[in-house]
Amino acid sequence: MSLDEIVEILALAAPFVTLDKEQLKLIGFVSEEMHLVADQVLISEGDVAAGAYILVNGILSAHHEGGHRSETMNAPGTAIGELALLVEQPRSATITATSDAHILFVPRQHFMRLLENYPELARKVTDQVRHSMQNYVSALSRVGQ
Repeated sequence: MSLDEIVEILALAAPFVTLDKEQLKLIGFVSEEMHLVADQVLISEGDVAAGAYILVNGILSAHHEGGHRSETMNAPGTAIGELALLVEQPRSATITATSDAHILFVPRQHFMRLLENYPELARKVTDQVRHSMQNYVSALSRVGQ
């Protein structure tokens, strides 16, 4: 993928929607392309997260231990595990490719270096991640009602 194509996908991802093109390019430079084949496991529930993934194309499914909840992801720009950009934590689900898939991996280590050097980038991304987490917690609280 070209850097411009990577920037287009990153611009769709929830943690990066407020970033300008130059900021997205910085993230694009530290991102790694990955290709998965159908039935390949991307991450396993409980593994320690090293960064976030952004879906370029294909279909992924998330399965939570105990089978009480599963989710299908197929929209380009879907962010997977964006909180892992900021903190080291165990993965909350197993993510498997349902079809061949193309994804971008944004490693926390490289991402954190960017944040250290670009405070405005850090503010925008942490605001977006915080907003995403608030929406997630709110949705969870409605499930039990």
